[in-house]
Amino acid sequence: MVRSPEEALQAFLAQADNALGNRYSAVLYGSLARGDFEPGRSDLNLLLIARPLDRKRLAALGSALGRIEIAGLAPPLLFDQGEWTRCADVFPIEITDMLGGYRVLRGEDPLQGVRVAPDDLRRALEHEWRGLVLRLRQGFAAHRSRSDLLGETMLRIAGSVRVLLRSTLVLAGVSGVTGDEAILRELAIRTEVDAAPFADLLARRRQGEGDCDEPTFARFLASVEQLTGYVDSLDAGAS
Repeated sequence: MVRSPEEALQAFLAQADNALGNRYSAVLYGSLARGDFEPGRSDLNLLLIARPLDRKRLAALGSALGRIEIAGLAPPLLFDQGEWTRCADVFPIEITDMLGGYRVLRGEDPLQGVRVAPDDLRRALEHEWRGLVLRLRQGFAAHRSRSDLLGETMLRIAGSVRVLLRSTLVLAGVSGVTGDEAILRELAIRTEVDAAPFADLLARRRQGEGDCDEPTFARFLASVEQLTGYVDSLDAGAS
């Protein structure tokens, strides 16, 4: 029985070695690579690039992916080598997050020399923040009298909000920021957005707190709207 993310990771890599030989790269990124993994809340973030990633190799990875799922962890991102070299403009947030802290576990470093264009990152961040605004507005309108459902909405988005906050700071010219306190401090300095509602959200995530009252939810929505406007107006080319 797999008991830890590291054990799940090593078990996956052992099976991936059998399936792919030495024709792949594996990169650990996210909270486990940065050293701020939170059991029960954080995902194991793994990038796997095969040369090539054809149907035969995908089938060979089946049992390895099953082991990851049994451990309750997110499956890895799977790329063919050829497509990986052309995807920085399509996945700018994900790659920015990888560049913020990663470990090469197998093969060559696929992130060496990779650069995310600020315009691509700004556009992707605006899309994600605006989408979040829409979901929060829907949740508020539908469930404002249900503190339990408002709380569920907050907890569901907390993990992705951390990623968006880190990438927004990179767009604002601040990289390498880890830890909730540092993220929120830089957010307040760089964007002048009210960071208190984000602090409340991340505290709820750490504590697994459920219910959220209407005023708290409304304040968080207002801060997300503020941050969306900041990203929209930011001159990414000057970052």
